[in-house]
Amino acid sequence: MAVGSIDTIYSSPALSLKPAIIRIDMLESAPHKADRMHFHPGMVDGEPEERTFDEEMGENPIDWLRSYLEQLHDWVGQADGRSIAEAAEGITRETAELLEEARQPWPEVVHDERGLVVG
Repeated sequence: MAVGSIDTIYSSPALSLKPAIIRIDMLESAPHKADRMHFHPGMVDGEPEERTFDEEMGENPIDWLRSYLEQLHDWVGQADGRSIAEAAEGITRETAELLEEARQPWPEVVHDERGLVVG
């Protein structure tokens, strides 16, 4: 069987992952505040280097992400950059959905004496 071929409904294609080249953290102290959003443009052995804050990121994180992804070919090479740019719309759509979900009010919960959720 060739690597990556799918011979049965139970098999999966082979995938390879390279070390990360960037880490993007879309963190907020409150919904829509975008006050903690930052990125790590440098990665060494999978670990992020210094944080970089960009005011434009907080103003519209999804447009910022789309633009960033479309420009990655400058750092990763034309072929990989083109693939990332082609996937940018799907990546940003999924990110927008997750960010919207994270911005929804959390359900009320009961905590025990240690601060852990009960039940």
